[in-house]
Amino acid sequence: MEIIREILILSSGRGITKTALVYRANSNFNWINETVDSLVVNGLIQKVVEDGTHLYRTTTKGEEVLAHLSAALGALSATPEVERATPRF
Repeated sequence: MEIIREILILSSGRGITKTALVYRANSNFNWINETVDSLVVNGLIQKVVEDGTHLYRTTTKGEEVLAHLSAALGALSATPEVERATPRF
């Protein structure tokens, strides 16, 4: 979930190339390639060409999913860890 959130954040605004995503998300090209293609198919980001450069931009649907992901991750990080029960003898 976190890497998808990161891709949606990085592709917001002007857009970003796949190569820049690889470096900025600190991931490998094959994984980014598959994930970006999946996000495009699901309508969360769109591929645009500007001055011969392929850019990926977060769509309105992607922004909505980003808000939900951010809320979910925020709730998970705010949840206190469950203490491990210590055996009592």
